[in-house]
Amino acid sequence: MTSAINVRVEHTDQIKKKYTSLERTIKWKLTELLLIDWIGRNADSCRGLSITPDFKIRELGKEENSKFISNASTIKNPLLHATEDRIQDEIFDLIERQVDEQELIEAYKEGIQDFFTNLRNKRRSYLSKHPMYRQFLTQGHKEYRQGENIAKFNVKAQLGKLLHEKFGDEAFEKVESIDQNWEKIEILKFSSKSVDYLYTLFYNATLVWNEWWKSINQVFHDGDYPFIAQNIKVSGEDYIDVIAYLVEREKHNPHGRYWNLGNEEWAKKTSQFCDIIRALSNDQLGIHKGKYFESLDPRFEWDKTTQHLFEIGGEFLKNEVNIQNRLYNTDFSLSQRKKSLASCAEKIIEWKKINDSMGFRVSSSALDNEYYQHILGVSKNWLLHLTTSLEKEPQRYVNPGETISIKKVSIDNKWVLKKEDMENFKDALSNIVHIENREKAKTPYVSEEERKGSLRESYPDDVATTEKWETLRSIFQQFSGGKERGSNGSYKDFKLNITLEVKNAKGESINTKSMEVQFDDINNGIGLANFNIRNCERSINTQSRLSFDIPLTQARQIIEKNLKYMSFWAKDKDPKFSKLDFPDGDSIDISSFIRRDLKNGGDIDRATVKIINYFLQKGTFFLYHRADSQRSVSDIYLEKGMLTPKNLESAHIEDIRICTSLEVATQQHSYLQNKREDQVWIYIPERAKIWWISLWDLIERINLWKVNRDKKEKSQT
Repeated sequence: MTSAINVRVEHTDQIKKKYTSLERTIKWKLTELLLIDWIGRNADSCRGLSITPDFKIRELGKEENSKFISNASTIKNPLLHATEDRIQDEIFDLIERQVDEQELIEAYKEGIQDFFTNLRNKRRSYLSKHPMYRQFLTQGHKEYRQGENIAKFNVKAQLGKLLHEKFGDEAFEKVESIDQNWEKIEILKFSSKSVDYLYTLFYNATLVWNEWWKSINQVFHDGDYPFIAQNIKVSGEDYIDVIAYLVEREKHNPHGRYWNLGNEEWAKKTSQFCDIIRALSNDQLGIHKGKYFESLDPRFEWDKTTQHLFEIGGEFLKNEVNIQNRLYNTDFSLSQRKKSLASCAEKIIEWKKINDSMGFRVSSSALDNEYYQHILGVSKNWLLHLTTSLEKEPQRYVNPGETISIKKVSIDNKWVLKKEDMENFKDALSNIVHIENREKAKTPYVSEEERKGSLRESYPDDVATTEKWETLRSIFQQFSGGKERGSNGSYKDFKLNITLEVKNAKGESINTKSMEVQFDDINNGIGLANFNIRNCERSINTQSRLSFDIPLTQARQIIEKNLKYMSFWAKDKDPKFSKLDFPDGDSIDISSFIRRDLKNGGDIDRATVKIINYFLQKGTFFLYHRADSQRSVSDIYLEKGMLTPKNLESAHIEDIRICTSLEVATQQHSYLQNKREDQVWIYIPERAKIWWISLWDLIERINLWKVNRDKKEKSQT
């Protein structure tokens, strides 16, 4: 039973401000405890913690933090080596040493005790319902008591739960062993199925890592655990060792660059690789449901249902497109693609749902509202063919006894159809499927005046200083939903997002599948709207999100790779597709970018920097400067507040970094503790220049509104 907290004082703004450092330490320790030991929790991640007005500690919900969550691979402190009792004792010691008022000491402590009580109750409840996993955990705890590293025990507990949720009791197998007294005992090991699954996760994680243009030696330093790079299947205990290695933050690399800085970068790489493994275990990919993972070459394959939907559905759509072109002289062209594993991993890491595991693109020149009847004709006839096939021939798609049908269709319209035609479209297809408008999650809105009021009360100088306020206002706009980043360039399309449902013989839902049909204007490929440029944004955002920031060198590699892809894609097309036109009026021809040479090297660098600056001006990217860098902010050469090609040639290029996921600042992650003096730079449109603010100041200001939200919630109860 949850203990009731005898509230002696209210957790006010003044208390929060006075004990900000203490509270942040408490929250990141407890957050990481949840991530280390998530037995009993439904989630394997955490969106952050908040201290309520009555000193209880609660987890934030999706509506409060939809952009950044953390999981076990983001642990940045050696809490992995700490026991629960030690963590609680450390927190109590901090409270007693840092809090002056006895009544506050008791209130904080009771809130902590309530947190641990809830955690233990959830754990006991979960274990009582899963006896096999309880046996495995008890066995692991006994091994820990006999001297096994607690970090390894924590990893084993997490991995055991993950595998048990995938395979049930089949995740383990019973084997005979000899104890210390030379007596035979029965112990649980990971089953061959679990080992095959782990092998598949690492096998495909390596493929994704390679797709990111990274070397596996960046993760496994100097060939550590060579069986990973060589794709050799090993035992379950070996995989436990590897995962413990990946989540361990204290790296030792005496031969690495920049000594401690090199070890920090190495730790980031292992964390990123761990995030990929976690992403691949996501149920959306369903790797544990396939049989291919039992082979020696378990390269990811979409399941048979997805494959057949892709093949059969694609054939139906191809016929409809051809009929439309023949009867009405339209210029539709069809292309098909199944989403790559790397792309899926990126989406899952960004905590997005995969709505386009298979995709069909119907392209046309100058797509607009005049195409309404043609879009409707293709969509209606195709959906009719597909639904009829699903109903009458389920054996072509699913296992015997199972059925499959379209559960829902949502539409997403970007500057193609008028509002009234959107409604007409839905009405015209209503007798086939139910269609609804796609709803996109919105960031909880916090008005500029509300932000300003909070600042005026707690940090009056921020409002009084023009430069400081304009900097903060520009950042706040992104957190409050007050700034639309929009698409790159002039982009328009019309999408059908289709969810299909698989049911068993009892009529119970057992699976869902997703596909996307996109009606696309070929002119979307012009300039900054090209999908390769959007891939730059996606890749940099994903990799920054994993490690908070990336060096300019890494951003350059990502952008140059995509520029070369775009150059190849534009080959033999209209010359307009080989042009990048930037907002400042500059235009760069990329037709020769398929490879770097002495002639085009300067233009490639210029295009690379201009793309980064473009996203800086949009507010998508931020420049980031570490306090422990070898040179100061003032030493970094900027021209009118923007990067130049000179920055790519600098001997100190590693000192120039990019971050995109400032949402991390709303969380209390331990790795931000040593970044108090690091600086974030943001482009100020009103000044057409970049201004900076310390990361710690930014965290303080962003978190102000949470206290106000908690106060409002209390007043409403």
